[in-house]
Amino acid sequence: MSRVLNEFDLRMRVKARDMAAYGYLDHDDPAPDARTAGERVAACGYTAASWGENIATGYASAQAVVDAWLASPEHRANIERPDYRATGVGAAGTPTYWAQSFGAVADAGSVAPAPVALPMAPATAAAPSGATAPAIAAHRATTKRPVRVTCAQRGHGVACRVLGRRGTLVRIALMRRGRTFARARTRTATDPVRVRLHQMRRLSAGRYALVVRAGSAGGATERRSSIVMR
Repeated sequence: MSRVLNEFDLRMRVKARDMAAYGYLDHDDPAPDARTAGERVAACGYTAASWGENIATGYASAQAVVDAWLASPEHRANIERPDYRATGVGAAGTPTYWAQSFGAVADAGSVAPAPVALPMAPATAAAPSGATAPAIAAHRATTKRPVRVTCAQRGHGVACRVLGRRGTLVRIALMRRGRTFARARTRTATDPVRVRLHQMRRLSAGRYALVVRAGSAGGATERRSSIVMR
């Protein structure tokens, strides 16, 4: 696997610094960027459909975080995927936030052929349970259309953009210390749906947990990220 310093390493250093600065562990970027991992990859000018990303926090050394990734089937699959031809790494902050990306593009103009066609089911992301508790999360690009929710502060509230397979039920909650401060419920449509969260309590400056549940109650998936209110 090639080491592409001018593209992959720079991208991962930026991701690691962003997680350290805002204190979150998630492939999607919270406000002020408020974008999904796929949107971030595209914004970096990476056009290959096949890419992956491992992130972690709370590990004291590079060897420790690599050992943790290799012990996890989802993260190991990213590391050992045969059609990935380039990788980049980054680390920042205290506790250290680690980021590693993979892709099929080995240079600025060529896409390496995939010798083996492997399934591309998305891995489940895990959020850190404490400031220094070790945690890892894996992401892999998929040909399916998962629900993507990007939220940002708008005035004294929060507005979100929802995109995904038509008809999927999406519930969004803005939480802090176990209390819900704002929420919204919508269904995905052919075009992106924009929804403003209904405030249940007054929002003050600080960090909030953004909880997104997609799907029916029996088979809903949940993702957590954070958003900073100014």
